[in-house]
Amino acid sequence: FSDLPDGCGEQIASKFIMAVMTYDYLRYTNNLPAMNDAKININKLYQHLITKFHDDGSYDLWGTKANDKYTRQKTTSVWLTAYVTQILIRAMQRDVIKKDRKLISNSLKYLNSKMNSDGSFTDDGYSKNPNKGFPKESTYYTTAFVLNAFVSFKELFNLADYDDVIKHGINYTNLKLNGFDDFSTAVVIN
Repeated sequence: FSDLPDGCGEQIASKFIMAVMTYDYLRYTNNLPAMNDAKININKLYQHLITKFHDDGSYDLWGTKANDKYTRQKTTSVWLTAYVTQILIRAMQRDVIKKDRKLISNSLKYLNSKMNSDGSFTDDGYSKNPNKGFPKESTYYTTAFVLNAFVSFKELFNLADYDDVIKHGINYTNLKLNGFDDFSTAVVIN
């Protein structure tokens, strides 16, 4: 993965998930020496990934360091935070990184704070216009995607901390599901 770009949070997260998937394969094939190398790579990527973490629990495209040449403004994102949270949970489920409930809980608190009163989630992290440039269904995609982070947390830690958030979001998606004739949207939401 060394030739893949890794400047922004999304690129690092994508590289990280590919490394975790590679680890899964190596574990499946019982390739212990390569598994150890993969685990070292995953931990390096993890250290790079958490440089994009903010105190409010969100993840940023360019990072929080004052001397980061890319830091022009805070570009946190609901989608990116949900994506990073899900892949960190996946790595924790496989015991390739330490289970850090506090780190994940902080991100879920941030995501919870971004839930709209109707149970939906929108992402305004990349622009001032929520879901700019995305189809009208993007609120439903974003909601379903964010809910997956909450469900994954519940599965990993066997806790009901966010059951109300999950129920509220599912109610939103179920209400909206009836109005879709687009099969792919229905599948994502369901």
